[in-house]
Amino acid sequence: MADIELFLDNDNELKFDIQVEGAHSANFDARLILERSDGVNFGFKGTQDPNGEISVIIPEMTKSLAEGTYASRLEVIVDDRIFIPLVMQAELKKSLKVEAKVNNIRRRIAPKIQASIISEKENVSPQPPAVKKQISRPLSRKKNDKFARLTSLLKEIDSLK
Repeated sequence: MADIELFLDNDNELKFDIQVEGAHSANFDARLILERSDGVNFGFKGTQDPNGEISVIIPEMTKSLAEGTYASRLEVIVDDRIFIPLVMQAELKKSLKVEAKVNNIRRRIAPKIQASIISEKENVSPQPPAVKKQISRPLSRKKNDKFARLTSLLKEIDSLK
């Protein structure tokens, strides 16, 4: 189990309360060290705020480190001597991970329509309905043209018999 969790794809800020006793000067430096398993170490310098807390900013590290647990330590340098008051495990992970993959591809199948002749009768043609030529009032010009076209179509159909 890790002591702290850090996000690889965001800047992280850690704050430490450090108390130094017995030194001639109250000036000290602090840094956080992250150790990779191949021996490469990453050091992050801490800055002291007016309240006496040490703030360490760890920038986005996606190109340098992978997700996992890393040994880490806080080093305090007082009068050219290094002290290690805190040793811990830091878990580095991505803050948000979204993955998607295609599980199944289904194609929409268009419906197929087939028709076949069930029976065939010879010399049977449908009879067109009889047209009544009874007009009691005069038609407008547009209605008259439509009527004339309809009449000519009916004559053509009748001649096909």
